[in-house]
Amino acid sequence: MDLSGTEKRPLAERIRPAELADFVGQTHVVARLTTMLNAPRLPSLLLFGPPGCGKSTLALILARAKGKPYIRVSAPEAGLAVLREKIKGKEILILDELHRFSKAQQDFFLPLLETGDIVLLATTTENPSFSVTRQLLSRMHVLRLRPLSHSELMSLAARGAKAAGIELSRESLDRRGVALFRRRPHPAQPHGIRGRPARGQARAGGSAQGAARSPGPGRPGRRCPTMSWPRP
Repeated sequence: MDLSGTEKRPLAERIRPAELADFVGQTHVVARLTTMLNAPRLPSLLLFGPPGCGKSTLALILARAKGKPYIRVSAPEAGLAVLREKIKGKEILILDELHRFSKAQQDFFLPLLETGDIVLLATTTENPSFSVTRQLLSRMHVLRLRPLSHSELMSLAARGAKAAGIELSRESLDRRGVALFRRRPHPAQPHGIRGRPARGQARAGGSAQGAARSPGPGRPGRRCPTMSWPRP
């Protein structure tokens, strides 16, 4: 994974894996995803799960692996008129937050999937039984993803810490799962960085914020930098 020249990008984006072998979590669907990657053509797919579990990352991995022209669009940002223009010349559409389209708008995809003009890789955080039409569901494979486990979050934390130049000590976890990050010695940050794992969300773990948690040792009232793991 090449992290050079990406310092301006958010940490979660910088450590986003480009291959399925580097993806952390969702081991229960890896076999099915591998089969899809080995097939001559991707099926249309709906990835359903909580925020930060890897839905969009998996869709990007699948699209890029096929080497076909694709586009990624977020449903709240694109109406159908805009979407018609964006998908011209594309074979794969990655659509985030499919549930934000009304059921009438979702009917737009039915003829495209019937004719094979587009492969739809959609994501949703809402139960598709209620948020997606039966007609569209019948034309897609549905994969339900799970929140990331504590060990998976810590694996991603270690990857993010390495990319950010932070040393994660072996003693960094207490019984509550609180992670204490120790940055390499720096005059402006002598007391380390403290953080809390977000509940199954990988994206939240890559968000560094400047809120303070505790004073530095021997310096009453001094506030130290904090790595924040926001709650969902």
